[in-house]
Amino acid sequence: MSVISWFKVHRSVFDHWVSTDAEAFLLWLYIVGKAAFEPTKKMVLGRLIDLLPGQFLFRGPQLADQLHIDRNKIYRLIALFEQEGMISVQKFGHKYSIITVKNYSVYQGDSIPIEKNRETNEKPKHENLCDFDELSLQESEKQMKNKKETIYKNQKNIKNKENNINSPDIPFDEIISYLNEKAGTNYRSKSQTSRRLIQARFNEGFTLDDFFKVIDNKVADWGHEPAPGEKDMRPYLRPETLFGTKFESYLNSRPEVKVNKKSIPHRDNFIQRDYDDSFFDQISGIIK
Repeated sequence: MSVISWFKVHRSVFDHWVSTDAEAFLLWLYIVGKAAFEPTKKMVLGRLIDLLPGQFLFRGPQLADQLHIDRNKIYRLIALFEQEGMISVQKFGHKYSIITVKNYSVYQGDSIPIEKNRETNEKPKHENLCDFDELSLQESEKQMKNKKETIYKNQKNIKNKENNINSPDIPFDEIISYLNEKAGTNYRSKSQTSRRLIQARFNEGFTLDDFFKVIDNKVADWGHEPAPGEKDMRPYLRPETLFGTKFESYLNSRPEVKVNKKSIPHRDNFIQRDYDDSFFDQISGIIK
């Protein structure tokens, strides 16, 4: 068995996120450095196991003591490395795990040829390989950026399709014009707020006639000058109120009929009939 006393670390490691955390960086270098370079046998718990190149047998508490890193952070970092595709983890018994470094042979497997090349002043192979992935860090970042942009565009297209506030199929102008005519208002049909509300109601299945009926109902209810002590509801004849979440209840409401009752004088709590006052004088004379 050859004895390899060193391992390679590519400069691109300093462009990777792992280098931004000192403990993560130390743990990663420890794993790569301790991983078996050649098939190796280990005696663990009375069992002889074979470690393949790139594999490392570890136990959390021991690793924490050796690296002076909190045990819980060790486990969190191991899980993060696995999530990022840098390693895979396989349980071995209740206390140990076998870590396999991904792509280990790509950037560590030719260490001996490189050493021989150096002795003969030959140029090493794979001098630009990245330790963490076959793709360069820049390419990975570019792909991630493109993926985020694609997701954003798809979400925006779906949202615009649902709202579709500029759809020619929705009679925005007709609805707002009808409201202005009936309520004496001056709202604009190009208002984004009004269009979103109208579109939302059309998405729920309401029709143009439903909008007309809601406007008619509420103009009948709110479109009059308030009586003394009564709240003036005319300012609520607006798209935000009429076409909002209470649209269906306004559609099914019955307008209140306002009746101006003529005051009728009473005598002794009874309604006075339309008699001439001389009638009461005649009755008084008879009684006397």
